Amino acid sequence: LALSRPTAFSPGLRVAAQGYPLEAASAWTSASETSVPRLLLAATAAAACSSLRTRNTARNSTPKKKKVVEAAEEKKVVKEKVVEAAEEKKVVKEKKVVEAEEEKNVVKEKKVVEAEEEKKVVKEKKVVEAEEEKKVVKEKKVVEAAEKKKVVEAAVTVEDPPAAKETKKVVKLKKATKADAEPVESDDTAAKLKKLQSEINKKYGEGTMVSMDTLKMDVDTFSTGALTVDLALGGGLPFGRVVEIYGPEQSGKTTMALSCIAGVQNKGGRCAFIDTECALDLDYAVKLGVNKKLWDLFNPGSAENATDLAIKLVESGLYKIVVIDSVAALTPQEELDKDMGQFTIGLLARIMSKFCRKITDLCRKHDTTLFLTNQLRANIGGYGPTEMTCGGNAVKYYASVRLEIRAPKSGILGDAAAPYGIRSKVKVTKNKLAAPHRSGEFDIIFGEGISWESSVLEASVNCGIVNKGGAWLQYKEHKVQGQEKFKELLRKTPALTKELTKLCLAKKEAAMETVEDDGAADGETHDPDDA
Repeated sequence: LALSRPTAFSPGLRVAAQGYPLEAASAWTSASETSVPRLLLAATAAAACSSLRTRNTARNSTPKKKKVVEAAEEKKVVKEKVVEAAEEKKVVKEKKVVEAEEEKNVVKEKKVVEAEEEKKVVKEKKVVEAEEEKKVVKEKKVVEAAEKKKVVEAAVTVEDPPAAKETKKVVKLKKATKADAEPVESDDTAAKLKKLQSEINKKYGEGTMVSMDTLKMDVDTFSTGALTVDLALGGGLPFGRVVEIYGPEQSGKTTMALSCIAGVQNKGGRCAFIDTECALDLDYAVKLGVNKKLWDLFNPGSAENATDLAIKLVESGLYKIVVIDSVAALTPQEELDKDMGQFTIGLLARIMSKFCRKITDLCRKHDTTLFLTNQLRANIGGYGPTEMTCGGNAVKYYASVRLEIRAPKSGILGDAAAPYGIRSKVKVTKNKLAAPHRSGEFDIIFGEGISWESSVLEASVNCGIVNKGGAWLQYKEHKVQGQEKFKELLRKTPALTKELTKLCLAKKEAAMETVEDDGAADGETHDPDDA
């Protein structure tokens, strides 16, 4: 009322009235606006109403608080249940993961055991097959040796004069006497040597020390594709050695390399060809007799990549011959990175020197031949040879066999207007397995490769098996005029070609045995390196 009628009351009373609740307003209705006692009575009644309302509000709020607390506790319980459910779920999940891992491990172990057993079975099978194959090869070699001995006796005995027979008898007697006089080691010395060999091989690797009486003296060889070159080499190119062939362009270096690959494949070996010149004709290789199933081609980018690749291929033991065509085309990475105006000196020579040192022993261990083709460069200087090979001098030292191949301009086959081939000549400039400085000639037919028939005819004439009188050539009942007609005869009769090949090889072997016998009779030893 004081607020609704501000003029009737003092400001202090109006301010006091503002603090009372609305219930106090009804107390003013019966009071006179000018009656102060009634005003005080009404104020007292309003205060009592306000206090009563406050107590009622407190009573009403207590159950609400209780409900809130109960709701909070219930919520807390629900939350704890959720946490327990999550933990239980987590435990179940972890248990499932552990069980899955254990099951996976069991399956893995089972697979490993099965793989080991399968590998063991395969290994045993391979061992058995290898033993059987070795046995078959051994029997075959025995039969071939017997046949070769008969051929040698038939080819040599007729031509040997009585004096030669007596010399051979003396040689055999001397050899027998020398064998009887060989000293015999005591059991103690033999045991010490065996122990020393075991310790050395254990420390430095198997094969570091080998007893000479158990060492295989004969070196396995493969054909070059030309019989004349095989005879000049003493039977072909060796396995497990470094071989280099060099010569001018268009002389037949790559053709000879591909023919060697075919020769290795004929013995069941796998071959690798590192093409650094990027000029290989695959169709031509197949025409030369290369089997694509036993041949892998590689194209490295730099000299370092090529040499590292060659080492890896030899270390794998999967390949019997690794060809790098050519050394001259190997380009060091530093040279590739620099501009054309910037020059590097001696990089390739350093790379080849390190490469030869590393790969020579690997070739021996894995019985793999490293076949290198190389080009010639002019030797700038007033002294010495006018030509030299690329890659420094390391290859010259580490190579067991070095072949120089040339195709003179006068060796063109056919008409000058339409030639069908060239005649190449190979000279053995280095040979650690037989006498060097021997040569052989053969024909290379364009699109076909080395003519085996031409090399067989050349070798047969050189060995005196085919008689040559003027333009006539004769062997037994076969008498032909002109070399081309005799080559045609050999192409049409493979049996005759095979017979002449065997006779040439037998006569060559007999000649080598005679040289060794003569050396033994004089009390000398034969060393291929000295020869």
